[in-house]
Amino acid sequence: MLPATATTSAAPPPPPPPLPASPGGEPHAALLLSLAYLPLRELLSCAGACRRLRDAVAGDPLLWRRVAVAAPPLARRLTDEALLALTGRAGGTLRSLRLLGCTRVSDAGLLRVVERNPGITEEKG
Repeated sequence: MLPATATTSAAPPPPPPPLPASPGGEPHAALLLSLAYLPLRELLSCAGACRRLRDAVAGDPLLWRRVAVAAPPLARRLTDEALLALTGRAGGTLRSLRLLGCTRVSDAGLLRVVERNPGITEEKG
């Protein structure tokens, strides 16, 4: 038996309306804008989530203008070839490259990246 002060709970509120779909089932524009704020590891993970996100991430050279690799396991696994492929996503517009603990990247590999990205600069921080 319920106490005299108890009331029955109201029906749950209706769910919010869904966000409008992007044309062709593309990822929502807000999601695409947020990709620019992801660290490299999360950006790579996002690209592996589904085909549409992979295409969105791979097709936007602005996402790859600043590459920073500073934490394991990515730092330990990065090779010259992988670095060249990763920085190649910038389409020659790479501006900043920070590598810490990347023992498998050689000076020759770095030189190839710089040759393909003539606008690369060093950030002071």
